[in-house]
Amino acid sequence: MKTLDRRYYGKTNDEGYELFAWIDPGEYKITIGGPEYLYAYAPNYRMQEELRYTGEVTVEPLSESLTIYTQEFETTQFNTRLTSDLPFTGSLTVFLLDQDWYVVEAFDMRSYETMTINLLPYIEESGQYYLVYNYEGELPEGEIIAKEDFEDGNLEHEFFNWVTGGDAEPFIEVTDEATVLKFGNVNDNEESWIETLFTLDTVASLSFKVKVYSEANWDFFKLYIDGEEMLSLSGEQDWMTYNVLLDQGTHTVRFAYEKDFSISNGEDTAWLDDIVLAKPFGISGEITINNEKIPINIAISGAGMGFIDEYGGLGIPWTIF
Repeated sequence: MKTLDRRYYGKTNDEGYELFAWIDPGEYKITIGGPEYLYAYAPNYRMQEELRYTGEVTVEPLSESLTIYTQEFETTQFNTRLTSDLPFTGSLTVFLLDQDWYVVEAFDMRSYETMTINLLPYIEESGQYYLVYNYEGELPEGEIIAKEDFEDGNLEHEFFNWVTGGDAEPFIEVTDEATVLKFGNVNDNEESWIETLFTLDTVASLSFKVKVYSEANWDFFKLYIDGEEMLSLSGEQDWMTYNVLLDQGTHTVRFAYEKDFSISNGEDTAWLDDIVLAKPFGISGEITINNEKIPINIAISGAGMGFIDEYGGLGIPWTIF
């Protein structure tokens, strides 16, 4: 709230009220915004998801009346405009999922030259939603730089040149579905990891499939790029494809499973498969939320499912109020 050169700030309580006591009477411009995405307990992850309203109010002297200003928030605006340079042999479907991972709506991108859709009519209530793609088809051979699917049963690879380590080294496991890498059986405060060092002469996308079954929020699968943590997953999560864009140059990539100081849950591990380095192709466009455009560029490096967000597909949900 502001009048002349005076400004007053406050944060509402759980019921949406804020009291400004003993302020000077006069004409005030009121600006209301939120939830503040930087607040630790905010349900949203982006500044663009915050809602903002302005108004004016006249504050009378206390002896005359109590001034009350009420503002009802309208719903979020949520639209998408996506295009794809998908090879003709493949198929690409975009799903809108709710926070419980149920499919709200599915869109076949082969039916659109550019998919431009207002997503709000498909959303019944406020909450967090995910945009997810599913790609079926083979990558053009010329696009693939290197691929590791562990099907040969060993970790000898001419490009990735794997190094394993930790308190228990990862190992190859044959399942009913495929041959995959499983992280070692570690105890409390221990880790298991696999790492590679390589040099790229072009920009490339690194994609991989991962499955996690751990103590939620305490024991994690993690991805490190050049020593920086890029992805952290815990709890029970089925196979999902994740993508990271890498610049030209030399990179160290580490996949790890790390435990905290106590307690285990589930199988207490993670699995890794279908690691692909490829020249980027996939989905580009923008998400419009509350009239602000967020550029999207998702690299597809193989068949499977992945997230659509501005972080290259790290699975950050879209919050709708």
